[in-house]
This record gives sequence, C-alpha cells and structure tokens, in this order.
Amino acid sequence: MYKASDIPTKFESLPNEILLECFMYFNACQLFYSFDRLNYRLSCLIQNSTLHVDFSHVRKSIFDRFCKIILKNPQTKDRIYSLHLSNENSHGLIQKFLSSFSTTEFSHLQSLKLTIVGDKTIQKLNSIISSMKELSSLHLNCTGASTHDILSSLTTSKLKTLSATSLNRFPLHIDARFSITNLTISCCDLHHVCHLLASLPLLNYLNVKRSSGGPESTPYMGLNEKFCAVNLIVMVIDDFQYDFNEIEDFFNGLPNLKSLTICSADRPTMIDARQWERLITSSLPHLETFRFRFACDLWSTDDEILELFQQFQSDFWLKTHHWYTEYLSTGNDKWICTIPCPSYRCDLTAYYDAHKCTMFSRAANQSRDSMPNERVFQKNREFHFYDIVSLDIMNAETTTKHSLGINHIKILKDTVNLSGVCHLFILSDCKLDSASVLLRILQATPKLSSIQIDPSALLPLLVDDQLCKYLNRMIKRLDLYMSSYIPAQIFRDPNELKRFSKAFSNIEVLHCNTNQKTEFKYLLDNLQKLISLTALIKTLETRQTISEWLEKELAKQNANYDIKYEERNRMCLVTVNVWMG
Repeated sequence: MYKASDIPTKFESLPNEILLECFMYFNACQLFYSFDRLNYRLSCLIQNSTLHVDFSHVRKSIFDRFCKIILKNPQTKDRIYSLHLSNENSHGLIQKFLSSFSTTEFSHLQSLKLTIVGDKTIQKLNSIISSMKELSSLHLNCTGASTHDILSSLTTSKLKTLSATSLNRFPLHIDARFSITNLTISCCDLHHVCHLLASLPLLNYLNVKRSSGGPESTPYMGLNEKFCAVNLIVMVIDDFQYDFNEIEDFFNGLPNLKSLTICSADRPTMIDARQWERLITSSLPHLETFRFRFACDLWSTDDEILELFQQFQSDFWLKTHHWYTEYLSTGNDKWICTIPCPSYRCDLTAYYDAHKCTMFSRAANQSRDSMPNERVFQKNREFHFYDIVSLDIMNAETTTKHSLGINHIKILKDTVNLSGVCHLFILSDCKLDSASVLLRILQATPKLSSIQIDPSALLPLLVDDQLCKYLNRMIKRLDLYMSSYIPAQIFRDPNELKRFSKAFSNIEVLHCNTNQKTEFKYLLDNLQKLISLTALIKTLETRQTISEWLEKELAKQNANYDIKYEERNRMCLVTVNVWMG
C-alpha cells in the first residue's frame, strides 16, 4: 500500500518546462522555503530556475536562511535577475545584506529596487551598482543626495526603467541617458521636468507624483530649455501645482502624446474647458486618453461650478473624444473630474454626516438643457469610485461629533467599490456605533489586511467574538496611532491586553504605544507571527536601565533593532523598531 507521501501531486505531474515557468512567479525566498529538498526533482529544478528575490516584508529567519543558501552555493547569485532590498518594517536589512556579499557577485542582475536606503550603505551600494552591466530596471526610494550618488555610479547602457524619489540633477552616464524609456519621479518642478525631457530622447512614459515650485525652486517664467519629446506617449502628473498659462509652452513639446493624466488643486485656471480644447487641438493632436481631477474654488456656489462643468459637455468632449466628466462635492472639497476619477484609483476619503454629497454626471445621449440640479448618475454605472486601495473615514463636522453607524456603511457600499480596499484608516474623530459597524466594513472588504485606528475606538469592540474572528483572519498590519507626544495608556488592564493578543495573534506588523515594560514583553512573547514591531514606551526608569533590559529581551528574539531615547519631564520615552520573525 502506498503512503500518502509517495503519491505524486498534480503539481508534480507537470512537465519540467511548465514548473520552471511557474517558479518565475515565486519570490525566491518562498520558493526555496517551500520546495527545496522536498524531493530530488524539485531541488534540481530550483537549482536551474531564474530567481526573483524580494526582501520586502520578509521574516528575519527566512532572510537569514536564504542568505546562507547563497553563501553555501555561490552559483545561486548568477541566477538572481531581480532583487528588492527594503528597510521598511525590516530595520537594517539592506546593511545586513550588503555586509554579507562582495560588490561583484550579482553581475547578471537586471532589476534592482531599494526602499528606504540609509546613508551608511550608500558607499557600498555605489560599488555594487557600478558593476551591474546588465541592469535594465532601477527603483530608488532614498534622499535626493543619496539618489544622486547612486546614479553617478551607474554606467550601464541597458537601463530602460528608472524610478527615483527626486531627480533635480541628472548625473547618469551618457549611455544610460540614451536608453531610458520609462521614468517615475516622486517630486520634480516643471523646469526639471523640461530638462529631463530634453535629456532623455527615448522616453515614452513619464510619471511625476508631484510637480510644484516649492520654496527652493525657481519661479516658473516659461521654458528655459527647449525640447521636443517626440517619443513620449504617456504622461501622468498626480499633483500639478501650476496655472494653465504656465503650461501651454510645455505641452507644445509633446506632439505625439496619446495619454495624459493630470490632477491639480487650488488652481482655478485649470478648469477651463475651452482653453483645454484649444490646447489639445493645436498641440496634442494624437491625444486619445485624457483623465483629470481639478479642484474648484471652495467658496463657489453649485450654480457657478455647474456652469464650469457644463463647458465640458460640448461635442468636442462627448462625441469626438468620449471623455465624460462629473462634479463631486463634499463639505470640504469640490472637484470636476473625468469618469472614473483618476486621483481615487488609490485613495478615497469618506466624510459622513457632513454636507450632502452632490454628484453630476451625464451620459452621451443626455441633453445639456435637461440636466437637473440634483444627483444624476450615469446609466449602467454601479459605483462612482472604482479600484480603491486605501480608504480613510472621518467626521467632517468640526463642532459636532457623530457616530459612524450601519446606515453610513450602506451608503458607502452603494457609492464605492470596496472589493479592492487593502488599507483602512479610521480617524480619531470617528466614533463607531458598535462592533457591528467595523464587522460590516470587514465583510465588505475581502482584501483588507491593514488598519490604522485609535486604540480607544478599537479595544472596547474586542468583546465581540465574531468581529475578533474576522480581525484574526484578515488583519496583518495594525497601527494604533503612534504619537510624538507623551503616549497615553492603551491597555486599561491585563484582560484587555490578552483579548487584544488573541484577536490579533496573526498580526505581522504592529505600531503601538506601551506604558509598561511588561506590556512590551507580553506582545513580543505572544504575537508569534510578528515580523516588525514599532513601539513607543513611556517609563520612569533611567535610560541605562531600560536600555539594558531591552537589549536583553531583544537578544532572545534574534532580532535587528534600533532604539531611540528622549528624556522629558523626568520621564524616558523610548522608540523601538524591531525586525524579527
């Protein structure tokens, strides 16, 4: 009789070529952890597969194990084509990795991503990057000076994709400039955008998260560098802080642009349909996709904004290009945007019990004269907001505190597609009616894994067993409001601490305050799946006493950690960042 372990699974019955194709979609850390040494065949296949290594959100034990595999089998490094090193929720990971390997051991690397790079590792990174002749994709999340230093070391002529926090100067080797086709920058003023377009002749995709003058930038007085970006096809600017008259010359240099996404706040001149029609007709003849979100003057009346909105209802917008718009209004915001609203593909703020939310939209077959001054929803549209990843819920009233109830959740579900929400932020001014309110949110957001919430709003709800089951199964990241001031007590008694640890026994990332060393130790000992813990501890003990105790406890966890101390009013505030697991 066969044992269960002797019977091959359907996965193992696949041919080698298919398995190797499947392995390309695995993070190499998990690939080795799951399949290496499971049997001879799989081990041989893993030894010959292309490896994509992602060290973001990884347990320290898995990181250590994979580094040992690389050290034991040097040929493994030659099969690593993609590498992501991150210090986010894993303190000291980049430095630890770079201290284990020499600078010339990843000569076949094609994609490198660095998240939250510390100044101590820049010199080591420069040596490594200068040896990467095959690098085609580079993503940098670090300070501007660090970005400049790293890019100065880059000599490859194969770089196609570059993402950086800032790029005010362009220190790339001349070969790299003539190869880049895809560029993403977190912040860059319009002068430097022009410089980049002039310096990167093959660029076909540009994404600028924020473009504004800023206090240190030169005021925009027109183009100081002529360019003609004939290859640029797609441009995205999420936060554009210039007036319309400042951008006309800029768009004259983009003759072949096919897709434009632009969002702007506090710039009323951007809401001029006739100006845009003239600009698109004269300078952007190939534009096929135009998505925008323009904030209106907060003090404008609905009639005034409706008049602006109706300018976007001409045949040019609706019949020629099929670009449909809607007007959205809450107590704090008034916008005109295309459908779907581009700036809310990632984030959405929901106000409850504020001024009535008013929406205007019009289908192509509706008459402009027949549009009423009330809610008008385009036919066959189930939601107004799609693809929401992050949802913030707040009370928009400044004088009256309202509780968030079941009725608000129903309205939210009718308006917003919640199926893709991964992160929920419930602000401190938002009081939940009951545990059922949070339960309804969890039931409507199957992908939710991260919550940021005031502990005073969350902890009293943990007496509800059904809610606790959902929290335990779904939530992997929890932020209980870190404060830069003296932290308030979170857990009222040991029973509340126990209920919390039981409800969140599967938590992997936790940010919280603790008033006692015993609370900190209890969390370390009982949250067995923790990868990252950031805690603010308030104590009357001396810095030396608390330091010795912390180092002793963290040594038991085999953890990387960083401890910062601040003495205030005979009290010691200790911030601890721990990477473990």
